[in-house]
Amino acid sequence: MRRKKESSLIRRSRQGDTAAFGEIIRRYQHLVFATAFQVVKNPTLAEDVAQEAFVTAFQSLK
Repeated sequence: MRRKKESSLIRRSRQGDTAAFGEIIRRYQHLVFATAFQVVKNPTLAEDVAQEAFVTAFQSLK
């Protein structure tokens, strides 16, 4: 069921639904930040890396 919901969020994001992409961010922001922090060991830099990851993901949806 979760995979179906995620597929729906991705499809809606591709159609320009920014609320759907916001939900993707909400679901994954902690995981993305934690992964970035493990690599860079700096919370401020990890936030920047996480933001760039989401920007890149959003741009890739188009």
